[in-house]
Amino acid sequence: MTNPTDQPAPDLRAQIHQAINQIHAAFKDVDRTNGISWREADIIDDHGDEYQLAAARARDNEKSWTDLLDPQRWPPTDGPRSGWAFLDPIGFRYYLPVAMIRHLRRQRPGTYDLVWILNRSDKHARTQMSLFTPPQWAATLAFTLICARIAQSESSPDTDSSEAIEWLEAHESLSRIAPR
Repeated sequence: MTNPTDQPAPDLRAQIHQAINQIHAAFKDVDRTNGISWREADIIDDHGDEYQLAAARARDNEKSWTDLLDPQRWPPTDGPRSGWAFLDPIGFRYYLPVAMIRHLRRQRPGTYDLVWILNRSDKHARTQMSLFTPPQWAATLAFTLICARIAQSESSPDTDSSEAIEWLEAHESLSRIAPR
């Protein structure tokens, strides 16, 4: 399955569907009240002033993270940005389910660095994920495993399976910081 339009095997499709449902259930009540918005994170990265931050926050005016599942709504910038690094725990928990679901749906813009974002166990990662509930941890860990399975299914004897390994490493990193 090297073409994004190719469909995974039926058993893998069922696992993807189950993972998406698990993410929806685990993050359903998450909002961004008093948290850093995506555009704000970009302004923080660019060392913007308080007026730029307020304008950025006003532009991120969706009602729910589920509104951002529409590829036209998020991400608001093209290409690599370091917004993830500048999100507080509220913002991180708000945008992560969107990125995970869109990644599973193969709507990759905004998810290009998701494996890197989740393959950390440093203090900043622990802080960003500090508000996660047990079901949110479980959904995120399950997401990394299904991504490894997808990557493995897309590899062949002639291609590199390093993406599958990266997802397994992300799973291990998250397992080290998840509450027991």
